[in-house]
Amino acid sequence: MSAPPQKRQRADTAGASKKSSAISLSAITSLPRAIVANLLLAAAHGHADVATSINGAHASVRPARSRERINFDHYSKSAWHTLNTEYKGLSGSKEYNMAGKVENEPFDIIATITKKVHAESSFETKESALSTLRKIGKSVELCDLPIIRKEVRNSGLLTELGIGMSKVVRCMTKEERGRVIKKGELVPKIRELRGLADGEMEILKEVVDILKGKVERGFESAENENSHDEGDDSDDDDDDDDDDDDDDEEEGDDNQYVAMTPHTTRGFYAPD
Repeated sequence: MSAPPQKRQRADTAGASKKSSAISLSAITSLPRAIVANLLLAAAHGHADVATSINGAHASVRPARSRERINFDHYSKSAWHTLNTEYKGLSGSKEYNMAGKVENEPFDIIATITKKVHAESSFETKESALSTLRKIGKSVELCDLPIIRKEVRNSGLLTELGIGMSKVVRCMTKEERGRVIKKGELVPKIRELRGLADGEMEILKEVVDILKGKVERGFESAENENSHDEGDDSDDDDDDDDDDDDDDEEEGDDNQYVAMTPHTTRGFYAPD
């Protein structure tokens, strides 16, 4: 009697699948952050366990961010030095050649600050970010090197600063915006910068309006932006008319400040 045929061994498809789907940490870290975020979002939508892990990780990060108090003020001092003193005394052509290098630092600072400010960040971190970005804008406007000042202004830096300041106030809660208003220091200085910028930072009007609650654009109210019914529109229009009167007075103060600020004051001090 012949021996029964031996069973054929199963192919290790599970092992092969694991090997084919293996990925290294270096491969992930080499990807741009936006791509990683999109891949994670897609994975979370398709797998509930991934979504749970991401939400858990986010919850663990929030307390750490709220406790952290970041002071960005050294960035404003660095930007002022670069804009006003580092290249002082250069001839016109050399000053022009250095303008590109000068404008790069503030752009990098804006990116660094806005990446470190989140809705969960502490009030102190948000306040320092808003104050520092404002000071950099004032350093540009008071720059005593005419060619560098012109080229930096033409680079779109003031627009980028305004957008950065808008991002910061949008991360603030209603309570935090109220604290800024109660302190009474930043809003007049933001209006001052808007006046100095001579039309280049009109977004700062929106920044002030958000802080004062005239425009609700904080992160906690975004979902309610379109929830007003038509019955409230007439009241809102009346409020807007009142606000316009206030803004006319405030803008007059800004223009008065600009007229009182002689060009000879530029470059001699770091702005407060």
